Amino acid sequence: MKPWLAVGTLLAVGAAPTAKLDPDTAAWWKTTAQLSSDAMEGRDTGSAAYLRAARLVASKFEALGLKPAGENGGWFQSVPMNEISITSARVRIGQRPLVFLHDLTISPNDATPARLDVPLTYAGYCGPDRSATSVDAS
Repeated sequence: MKPWLAVGTLLAVGAAPTAKLDPDTAAWWKTTAQLSSDAMEGRDTGSAAYLRAARLVASKFEALGLKPAGENGGWFQSVPMNEISITSARVRIGQRPLVFLHDLTISPNDATPARLDVPLTYAGYCGPDRSATSVDAS
């Protein structure tokens, strides 16, 4: 194929008009764009951004004529949440420090102690066949 023909074909395909969306699909894309926008800040549970997103969805439901079934006849229901977080962690293998949230992650719960000083064992995947191995890292 001649180079100018290939370039011309690519330009013609790239310049093709996009199909016009039907109103329902366009409305769906608009809502999806709103919910996934940076303004929603990830919609972390319990955050102001989450509440903004929930209010947006509730307004869409109301506009469709749906009836709320939440607390006090509203759209929402309170659900108690208990946040457990780890603000820092220091883990070493011999003299090598591991970087928290890079080399390791921890899923805390109510029973997680504030301090833990124990040998560490890694059970993960390594090697070309991805077979499980255990390595004593104490």
